[in-house]
Amino acid sequence: MANPAGNNSEVNCFYQLQGGEYFFTMAFSDLRGGGVKTVSLQTQRITLIAGQTYMLNKNSKDDNDFTGGAGSYFPNVQNIYCTNTLKTGEIKITRIDLQKSIISGTFWFDGVNSSGEKVEVREGRFDWNY
Repeated sequence: MANPAGNNSEVNCFYQLQGGEYFFTMAFSDLRGGGVKTVSLQTQRITLIAGQTYMLNKNSKDDNDFTGGAGSYFPNVQNIYCTNTLKTGEIKITRIDLQKSIISGTFWFDGVNSSGEKVEVREGRFDWNY
């Protein structure tokens, strides 16, 4: 689906209850130019509450069994920038409506790739049905 700015985007979002714990994932992908650039946010085992801010300080690439939050930027599949205990960020939930399956928020994070290069993702926001 094209937006007025002319980019093709894809969004994957879910907030689900599994085994008594909530898992949230949101991934935004830019499909322009034949490549895929993706920003991904993830929380595991956290009940999200409107007005609360959560740390993005985990690396979802290395540890799929974490409790907390993670941010990632994929300019391509060979180069992945992830948050960790030193390169962190935040996600603030501004609205969550479980009845209508709506989640909104803002985020920022710093990530690092396997070569030690840093990326800064700033002023992110979302308002989506999951």
